[in-house]
Amino acid sequence: MASSDLEDLCFHINMKISTIKKTLQLRSIGQEPSFKSMLCKIGQEMVLLHDLLNKMEMEVQQQEKLKNLSSVIFLDA
Repeated sequence: MASSDLEDLCFHINMKISTIKKTLQLRSIGQEPSFKSMLCKIGQEMVLLHDLLNKMEMEVQQQEKLKNLSSVIFLDA
């Protein structure tokens, strides 16, 4: 196994460990009553953001279709 492969593997494992640590920290924060309402609000905002990103992605796809269609029309003309 090459040195760069080992470095990539170590980086990947360290990222997984970091993600697990963050998840455990967030779980413990979520258990505290003072943070529950704030986390709920953050969750709602994330859902709204996700919906907006989906709409934006659909709009970009629609624009790409229109661009491709217009280039085909101009090539045929």
